[in-house]
Amino acid sequence: MRIASPQGLTAYTVRAVSLAQYNDDKDLASQPTLSRFENAVDVSAFSRLDEELLDQFIASFDKPPSRLTLDLDPCDDPTHGQQQLTFFHGYYNQYQYLPRVITWAETTA
Repeated sequence: MRIASPQGLTAYTVRAVSLAQYNDDKDLASQPTLSRFENAVDVSAFSRLDEELLDQFIASFDKPPSRLTLDLDPCDDPTHGQQQLTFFHGYYNQYQYLPRVITWAETTA
């Protein structure tokens, strides 16, 4: 299974690349494929991914909740060398990524 150079981020591309680690097909997770995937992402792709993830999360409930409480927490991820898109963070006094982790604060009704 080969993925052609993506014109945009598609659900197929996301699934294919994320499942590549479980697939024996070496062409699927090649470095050029991963680089094309990484550089194909734009603002509209993030928006589509955001909508897809939210839709899947809501669909995981038997009955969609009337209210959700989400916790957003940053966590520092130090970088070393000349990694792409790393910035200096004054509070942590280091070059790093600062990913945000979103978790659902499950509550009983």
